[in-house]
Amino acid sequence: MDRNYRNIIMLIAGIIVSIIGFINKYDIKTFTFTLIIVLVIFYILGSIIQNMIHKIYVEVKNKTREKQLIEMKEMLAQKEKEKEEADNQEELDEQEEQEIEQQEEDTNESE
Repeated sequence: MDRNYRNIIMLIAGIIVSIIGFINKYDIKTFTFTLIIVLVIFYILGSIIQNMIHKIYVEVKNKTREKQLIEMKEMLAQKEKEKEEADNQEELDEQEEQEIEQQEEDTNESE
C-alpha cells in the first residue's frame, strides 16, 4: 500500500493547467506562476488524501487480523472440545468393555 497518490494528483492537476494554459494562450509568466501554485496546492491535497487512505488501510488491515485471530482461537477451542469429547467417549467405551468383561466373568462363575 505504498502508492504515491500525492504525485499522481499533482501531475494530473499540472496536466490540466497546462492544457488550459495552452488553449487560453497564457503568457509564460502567468502560466508558470499558475502552474507552480496549482502544483503546490495539489501536492498538499494529495499528501492529505494519501495520509487518509493510509490510515484507512491500516485500520482495515488491523481489523482483518483481529478477525483472523478470533477465528483461529475459535477453531482451537472447537478442536480442544472435540478432543475432550473423543477422550470422554474413549473412557466410556473402556468402561463399557470392562462392564461387559465383568458380566461375562460373573456369568462364567455362575455356571
